[in-house]
Amino acid sequence: MKTARLPLSELVEDLDVYPRACVFSGHVTELEEAFRAGAELPPPIIDAKSKRIVDGFHRVRMLRRVLGPDAEIEVEVRRYRTDADLFLDAVRLNAGHGRRMSSFDVARCARIAETLAIDPEQVATVLSVRPERLAGIRAVKEAVTIEGTRVPIRRGLAHLAGRTLSPRQVQAARTIGGQTPLYHANQLIELLESDSLPAEDTVLLARLALLRDLLAAHVAAPAEAATA
Repeated sequence: MKTARLPLSELVEDLDVYPRACVFSGHVTELEEAFRAGAELPPPIIDAKSKRIVDGFHRVRMLRRVLGPDAEIEVEVRRYRTDADLFLDAVRLNAGHGRRMSSFDVARCARIAETLAIDPEQVATVLSVRPERLAGIRAVKEAVTIEGTRVPIRRGLAHLAGRTLSPRQVQAARTIGGQTPLYHANQLIELLESDSLPAEDTVLLARLALLRDLLAAHVAAPAEAATA
């Protein structure tokens, strides 16, 4: 194993080859607490040529927060012939330790692998899932754009799986979280019924007014179509 000491500022976060949907701030905080308590964390793994992080995104963000970007840390350096090799190693490492990979993460891995011309069976192998299982996850975790590009979707938009998305829906797929629409509706109803909304929050009230108008239009549209 080849190691080196490098400034945190030189380590590159390339999310195009990151297997997970995002870097979870909560996990960064958990690692910070462990680090401050004296826990020894393994060194991040980086690509020798590009200094891209292959494994350890959460650790690097935590160390930048605690030590500052100019601090030097020990890293493990690996060499990869292609981005495909780098990505497969990143998937294998992420699937083998740390936070459990969600089905959305798995679908994301399959989509990135496709862009890198990686055989689906190779992806399934490093994820430790059967190819049939991987295909099944993609079927319920992806939609497509008008141009035919696959788009990963979270549970909040699960009803759009397999459909062709409008440009506005593609934008929503990038921002909508994992909770269902029913969850958000129930939360808002509870806030309203319990008189727990911050009445002084003018931005919130303006957004709720917009929500009222959108709901009115959404309800009216099917009724108008039915009577046409």
